[in-house]
Amino acid sequence: MVVATNLDGRDPNSEMVRRALSKVDFMVVVGVMPSDVTEYADLVLAKSTYLERDELPLLVGLSLESWVDIHQKVIDPIYDTKPLWWIVLELEHRLGLSNDTFETLEKQVLDQLHVNREELYSKGCMKLADNVY
Repeated sequence: MVVATNLDGRDPNSEMVRRALSKVDFMVVVGVMPSDVTEYADLVLAKSTYLERDELPLLVGLSLESWVDIHQKVIDPIYDTKPLWWIVLELEHRLGLSNDTFETLEKQVLDQLHVNREELYSKGCMKLADNVY
């Protein structure tokens, strides 16, 4: 499964990468735009752009002061696209691996940051009271 990257264009030895990609039995590519690696895909899943999805970042930037922000969608998806978290949960479900991964992960992130979900979503960003690292 290739997510939001172009493997063919990342390595100086592109020919070796293309040979390796051509030997993969089954490949799923998830992305916003087609790329060179898409031609090797057996299944392409269209991911929403950052303007079309709500999501809680899993990484908090390190700086003098720690802040956490969320991505809040500006428009509904123009085409039949889904956010990456939805794609992963749907694959889990269809493969019989369903669990509460996203809900648990979101709760763990918010608990670790000592941030209330409703407050974060209403404000969009919050300065963290404590150093989380």
